[in-house]
Amino acid sequence: MSWEPILDEALRGTALEVVQSIAVHLRHYDAEDATLSGGSAGLAVFYHYLDRAGMGDGHSSCRFLEHAMDAVATTPMSASLYEGLLGIAWAVAHLSEPPGGGDTLNDVDSLLLDLLRRPWHGDFDLTNGLVGIGVYARERLPSSAAEEMLALVVAQLDSLAVKDPDGITWFTGPELLPADARMNDAPGGYYNLGMAHGVPGVIAFLSHAYALGVERSKVRRLLDDAIRWLLARRIDSSGAGQFPRCIGPGIVPEPAKAAWCHGDPGVASALMLAAQRIGQPHWEQTAAAIGRRSALQLREEPQVAEAGFCHGAAGLAHLFHRLYRATGDTQFKAAAVTWVRRTLDMRTDQGIGGYLALTGSHGKTVWTPEPGMLAGAAGIGLSLLAASTSIEPLWDRIYLLSN
Repeated sequence: MSWEPILDEALRGTALEVVQSIAVHLRHYDAEDATLSGGSAGLAVFYHYLDRAGMGDGHSSCRFLEHAMDAVATTPMSASLYEGLLGIAWAVAHLSEPPGGGDTLNDVDSLLLDLLRRPWHGDFDLTNGLVGIGVYARERLPSSAAEEMLALVVAQLDSLAVKDPDGITWFTGPELLPADARMNDAPGGYYNLGMAHGVPGVIAFLSHAYALGVERSKVRRLLDDAIRWLLARRIDSSGAGQFPRCIGPGIVPEPAKAAWCHGDPGVASALMLAAQRIGQPHWEQTAAAIGRRSALQLREEPQVAEAGFCHGAAGLAHLFHRLYRATGDTQFKAAAVTWVRRTLDMRTDQGIGGYLALTGSHGKTVWTPEPGMLAGAAGIGLSLLAASTSIEPLWDRIYLLSN
């Protein structure tokens, strides 16, 4: 389907006013953080799409991107996609004209290729690990380095796959978990079932790899087995959802709250990508059924406390919007519009453009102004912009929601 606004004129006007308010608040934001998820790299993406919609100032995107690039030389940071060097490099590649980043990112490519040619001992996931490298490599196409990176990521995922009677999966060892999760929730590690840190993220990435022609026979085998394993993890639930956040030693499987990062809408989105890239009608029917059930349950039991993309209302609006584009099912369109309304209803007279985010601090959660693309105002603005304009939101490749 071509990309067109899904909101009526009045709601679109309100949504765009909110986007403009967020833009005004963020324009002079003193971004200490340079990352894609929470800092200036993500703000550069926001202002780029604002410019494309004819609502920007023509220079804020470049200013924030320059800040992020300068930070690479002066600030110690990890190599992760969401919280480190790789996310800044992704933003450079995504925002370049023509896209890809040219020779600017050759040193990053060389570093990653060197890492990928060795045995892998880190995370496999989207935010910090192999899948994140694959997302970056996709953005670097058509370079030969990107093609090699994609093939190496597939090979590393194949080597790390854990065989199971139900198929294959990927395990997160306790040494890779934050200290509080390791001590309190999963001392033996876990199998994560969310898009951000788990198996659905691998499935979505492999779907892209297949569409790009990367190691197709191997990728198809991995997809078949991983989807079979994931669908076998559904739990009997008449309430919040069918998929737990994680399973593992000593963990009682309980339905995850519905969000992009974990829960049924993210699972449905990953399965839908796989179904349509491979051409597998059964997967598509299963994905649509999971998505429709989630939309219905969320209408009856909203469960959502905040507006941000990662685990809030704006993210749900965009997930259902993408499912609508993929299927043409007006039930998903109605759900997307409902969650746009709820995003707008969550606006207050505080924060950035009227939005605060729930953040953890010393075992407590507090409401704080959060500028970023993942949990903050920039991500809310991008979701509202996508619902209100005809500009296709290819920024959501960072969330594994588009090709």
